[in-house]
Amino acid sequence: MVFQNFQYEVLLELIFYEFSTQNLNIKINKNKYKMEIEDQDILIHSLKALRLIRDSINNSMVNLSNTDKITPFYIIPITAFLKKNQNFKIIYPKDNFKLSYLDTIKFPETTCALNISKMSYIPLFEIKKELGNNEENGTILDLIEKIIVENFDLKENIQILMCIFNELICNIQQHSESDFNCIQAQIYTNKLAISLIDTGISIPSKYKKSGYKNEENNIELFKLAFKGISTKDNNERGTGIPNIYNWICDGLNGSMVIISKNCAFKKIFNEKIEFIDLEPLKLSFDGTIINLLFEKPKKKIDCYMFINKPLCNL
Repeated sequence: MVFQNFQYEVLLELIFYEFSTQNLNIKINKNKYKMEIEDQDILIHSLKALRLIRDSINNSMVNLSNTDKITPFYIIPITAFLKKNQNFKIIYPKDNFKLSYLDTIKFPETTCALNISKMSYIPLFEIKKELGNNEENGTILDLIEKIIVENFDLKENIQILMCIFNELICNIQQHSESDFNCIQAQIYTNKLAISLIDTGISIPSKYKKSGYKNEENNIELFKLAFKGISTKDNNERGTGIPNIYNWICDGLNGSMVIISKNCAFKKIFNEKIEFIDLEPLKLSFDGTIINLLFEKPKKKIDCYMFINKPLCNL
């Protein structure tokens, strides 16, 4: 469903934490900062980050002083923006806990090396276009596997997790045309939050470049990725996003948000699929943000059951 009748004021209220919970089924928590996460943060926090980025352009300053909660969904778009605008001034939060956390996850510099000792997070890890082996730590996928197994007790279901990470990274290598790619993840009490970003060509722009120019707007181009339509010349199916969706939303019963250009896809827990036009809010991202959130599964999941399944209700 495409929300084309959103009013600008209503969307703006969403960002200012005054949004009516009837639309988009978004519930706002105004409590003090804590190291926990809610399902609705997966969309809200990225929209807040994009609004902050939009409002930072005119004064060359990124103001984090009023940030209420730092999650991968919030901080990774800001990190990507600062990588392209390194002359921008950063005003940091005054809260020592938030400052310490930002330093821990390597904000805003990012890192290309991980130390897996007792880590409950993956810091802002820059993914190179061509992945190679690190002599000490192995590939990023090896490191991610070790962190998740040791800290999230997911050894029984590591296969489905590694399928997801592998698909995310392969999508960057094959499609993004990006000069900056980054992943961050945080283990909360009973949930794993993952955010991945690239600053390359957006999903709608990729389809336009591949010859799909007859669709009415960016939302219709955006939907092609979820329908399994490939941008490659050989007419093969595009299984990347459908597979990630099936693993996360069906297999792990989790939540997934993708933002690309002025389009957003939202599937939160047991709610319906929604495609959202961000144009009324004047929000856009020239690249792609993928946010994933799920609880630790209670039973072993066969990842092969969810491969190449078509998405329903599009």
